[in-house]
Amino acid sequence: MLSLRFVLSAFLLSTVLFCLPVAEAGEHRWGHQKPIPRELVSPLWKNYPPIFLILIDTLRFDHTSVSGYARDTTPNLAELAEESYVFTQAKSSSSWTMPAVSSLFWGLHPFNHGNIFEPDEDSPLPLATGSLIQTFQEQGGYHTLSIQRNKMVDYVVGDFDESYSFTGSDRLDEDAVEEAISWLETPEAKQTRPFMFLGLFNPHWPYNATLDQNNYFERYLNDRTFKRAEKVVIDSLPSPSGNLTMEHLSDSALERLGPPGDEDGAYRDGRMYVAAYDAGIHYTDDQLGTFFDKLKMEGLYDSSLIIVFSDHGEILLDHGASFRHGTNLLDAELAIPLVVKFPHQKRKKEISTLVRSFDLLPTILDWLNLEIPPMDARSMMPLLLGQRVDSDNYPVISYTDSAADTEQEGEMISLYRNGMHLIEYKDDEEQALYDLNRDPEEQSDLASDREHLCSLLQSILCTTYCD
Repeated sequence: MLSLRFVLSAFLLSTVLFCLPVAEAGEHRWGHQKPIPRELVSPLWKNYPPIFLILIDTLRFDHTSVSGYARDTTPNLAELAEESYVFTQAKSSSSWTMPAVSSLFWGLHPFNHGNIFEPDEDSPLPLATGSLIQTFQEQGGYHTLSIQRNKMVDYVVGDFDESYSFTGSDRLDEDAVEEAISWLETPEAKQTRPFMFLGLFNPHWPYNATLDQNNYFERYLNDRTFKRAEKVVIDSLPSPSGNLTMEHLSDSALERLGPPGDEDGAYRDGRMYVAAYDAGIHYTDDQLGTFFDKLKMEGLYDSSLIIVFSDHGEILLDHGASFRHGTNLLDAELAIPLVVKFPHQKRKKEISTLVRSFDLLPTILDWLNLEIPPMDARSMMPLLLGQRVDSDNYPVISYTDSAADTEQEGEMISLYRNGMHLIEYKDDEEQALYDLNRDPEEQSDLASDREHLCSLLQSILCTTYCD
């Protein structure tokens, strides 16, 4: 018969073991002393989840439903966000696609990887292979698949096992999503561990590309946001391919707005182009919803790591009628959505700390307990666990250099710090400084009045990049 002492000892031991935090090993790796949220516990190798990395080109965070935007442009993204980590202060490493996506895959600042131009036969990219995707393949056992709508991204996905391109002007995001859905039905999808990089594009200029696919444009031309906005007359548009004409309007809209007054038949009311931009976002969100429905049907939605983000934003009517990006390093071009849903996550967790989009892949590698090669980017796992991040060791920097068709030619670099945003125009030896807490639309340049602060921020910037 067992002694009373033995029974009590066994009971106490079992109680202690039962009460131990689930992720004690994770605590050692991340220096975390509290129980780790279940969704952040590192999975075993045999249980590594499917990964779906979804890029929506040219998507400003403040024009998504997730941000509280007046127009419900992204209901499907908002639904995902309810079970995700939502980063409300995510910034891109550049204001256009090539350097931003290259930073994502190599974990380097643009001035360190050098992919800051569109390549051709005479000028190949400094980096085209050897990205972090190889780590997912070799250490994680992932089968990697790229399905893209932007030809700029196609230049930097050479490491993927499979790659599909839908970049023609006659293509739409639904074509890329249809390919992604078709691939999920293949035997290979069932037999491998997928890492799918799906790139969508239709918020990008020309904004009129999807207007005949839905009625969102018609709706936004007659909503409160449109009626309350000040009419801004546009002097020039990025290209004729995106012009809004009478062909894009219904009879009722034409009756309200009248014919265009310009000789080329294009409307010049800036509000109409913002409405078209938002309609393109809503169209792409519809495709996102179609893809999510397929993941649910296949039993993958809950069990996968799903990430939705953008490569950069877009200047709309914030700084003159522009409808461009890559022209500057303004917050309108750099502030992006970033939504991360871990497997089996059920609750929304909002993070308002400044983060960098190019830290995504090392964060995933860290969560999977895979090796992170030396790089500029860092894992966000400590931040996800609620730890304080030292901004001195985590500079939020963006960079571009003479992107095609820019208004502000030359090398530019910016730094976010304590609510301030410093932009340096290297070639012109000029600076701009904005207080994002008081002036989120960056309408008031404080550089001439705050020279001491500019110098301080410049010295901090110089610890990472100083020519």
